[in-house]
Amino acid sequence: MTKLAHSAEDRAPLSEGFLRFMAALRTASLPVSPADSLDALKAARQLGFANRQLLRTGLSCILAKSEQERGVFEEVFDRFFAPPQTDVAADDNASAHDLPPINSSLESPLGQMLMAGDSVALTQQMVLAGRQQKVEQIEFFTQKGLYARRILEAMGLLSMEQNLDSLAPSEQALLRERLAVLRGRVQDYVEQQFLTHADSTGRRLRESLLRQVKLSNADARTIEQMQPVIERMARRLRTLYRHSRRKQKGRLDVPATLRANNGLDGLPFHLRWRYRHRKRAHLFVICDLSGSMRRSVKFMLMLLYALQLVLPKIRSFGFVDRLNETTDLFDGEPFEQAMQKMIERCSGGSTDYARSLADFENLCGNDLTSRSTLIILGDGRNNYANPENQRLARLYRRCRRLIWLNPESRYLWFSGDSAMRDYLPYCHQANTCSTLDQLERFADRLLAAHYSA
Repeated sequence: MTKLAHSAEDRAPLSEGFLRFMAALRTASLPVSPADSLDALKAARQLGFANRQLLRTGLSCILAKSEQERGVFEEVFDRFFAPPQTDVAADDNASAHDLPPINSSLESPLGQMLMAGDSVALTQQMVLAGRQQKVEQIEFFTQKGLYARRILEAMGLLSMEQNLDSLAPSEQALLRERLAVLRGRVQDYVEQQFLTHADSTGRRLRESLLRQVKLSNADARTIEQMQPVIERMARRLRTLYRHSRRKQKGRLDVPATLRANNGLDGLPFHLRWRYRHRKRAHLFVICDLSGSMRRSVKFMLMLLYALQLVLPKIRSFGFVDRLNETTDLFDGEPFEQAMQKMIERCSGGSTDYARSLADFENLCGNDLTSRSTLIILGDGRNNYANPENQRLARLYRRCRRLIWLNPESRYLWFSGDSAMRDYLPYCHQANTCSTLDQLERFADRLLAAHYSA
């Protein structure tokens, strides 16, 4: 392919436009590295903009690494490089060149363009006014009307409206008709800019609201919207703690370093370290799968399930009236199928914490060590049965940490049939965990403690 020569003046607009395009891709949650941006810029200069499909294909090969990313890229590309509508005729099917000019002495430049039916000039002015008003900085859908009004005012709307009285009534009617169509085109342009530059801002706002919703109150649609949020949380935590999986250097071993450099006049060219090999802790998770808990437990397990690349091997158990081990369900099974099978396996009668703790003690009591962490996910509501807290006390003494996550607010822990008052003394940590924000903070602390020195 022949490399195209570009002057400095040619490069500047291309670079500026590509910076906005790269920002739009990142806004749409498409990961674009600095190296990808440079490669894409070089490809655009090589391919040019004459053949839009060729440019689209070439940039897609560089910036899209999967089918999912390809779909995101094509959607953003089509929005970003779509030319604004130029037809300001009252009839949407009419061509811009079919607009009859209006003979008038109106001095307003905007009015003259509308009278002349110059749709191309109007589009150019609209884009220039949009850049002047920095429409690419739009963040919320409620700002679309504000930006549309600012763009029209920057195009000269106010001065034109002040001189409308100088026109004949028929000219005023036709001009107002064309102005109404122009308003629609400006609104479409602002909406296109919103979708290109601010869609993720709205998504971040929705995500911020979703993080505060109580998991027990989430309906089916909210649950569906929460799942990608949890996946992003898991990816962030995996990235944050991935380095901890590697072998870490310990302290400098001074005697060994001096011995290794005896023949170098004592200059420490070859450093020796005291490596510290850490044993990974074992993690046990017990889940209350009664009707009031299933929705909350699903999200707690979803995050733990997604973090298996970072966490040690997890042994999971579910119970209603009797406890069953469900570890095998999470080995190679899609999460939704594993969760459904887990509920089916553990379905039963009334919630019975005492019997379930006894089952766990029989199954894993000897496996708990000073390096084990036991996590209980449940509301502690035991249907007024005997909690038999001495069973939890024995587990508390055997493991390193016993953590209880309860989806109910803390003031409800001591009401009704809740057995939390009996179990709290035997928990190293007990927290309310009813929102995604609280769930992420817990997972963050769990990983930090697990990989602490």
